[in-house]
Amino acid sequence: MPVLLLAALLASAVSEPAAARMQKKMEQIQANSSKPVGQRGRAVIFTEDEINSYFALRMGDRIPKGVSAIRIDIHAGKSTGRLTVDFDEYKAAAKRPMNPLLELFVRGRRAVTTAGTVESLGEGQARYHLESVSLDDFTVRGALLEFLIRWFVVPRYPRAAMDQPFALPANIQRIEIQEGKIVVHP
Repeated sequence: MPVLLLAALLASAVSEPAAARMQKKMEQIQANSSKPVGQRGRAVIFTEDEINSYFALRMGDRIPKGVSAIRIDIHAGKSTGRLTVDFDEYKAAAKRPMNPLLELFVRGRRAVTTAGTVESLGEGQARYHLESVSLDDFTVRGALLEFLIRWFVVPRYPRAAMDQPFALPANIQRIEIQEGKIVVHP
């Protein structure tokens, strides 16, 4: 058992070659995005390791201050995101003040976990449904989660509306969420 555990940990390690592969694949999709649908090439597969390596090694300047240790776990049709947020550092660096009511509950360094499903609608559209958000050991689901998103997230990030179709970038036609990978169909 320890050998299997060690192999699993090594398989999910962050690496520069994995981040470079993801970068190259994204550039390939972008370069082909202006071509007609039938001429954009084959499906492109992003592995969990590539995605996590890319976030850890290439996204530093695009991740808000106070957010760290991002980890994405991909399962068939579903994804889980784990990260650490230092809310004091995040608030200090934010361009807009945080909602005062929310500020009462989120202070210090906290573990945040999100779980949701992605549905490809075809023709360049997808939809995301956030199932739960956990702050340390406190989990919010269902109507309460929808209320919190509507009142605290959407006013600040209007495009974050849950369960609404959104356009996939780079003229991507559809995506498939499979165990440990995302398959992109250009």
